[in-house]
Amino acid sequence: MQKDAINSIVILTGAGISAESGLATFRGPDGLW
Repeated sequence: MQKDAINSIVILTGAGISAESGLATFRGPDGLW
């Protein structure tokens, strides 16, 4: 391994990721719109 290696984590998310995870969404009866 290189001494100066970069250790990074990149997370790309999009629409619907919260709904699939079971988190509340902005849409629906209890949402904002």
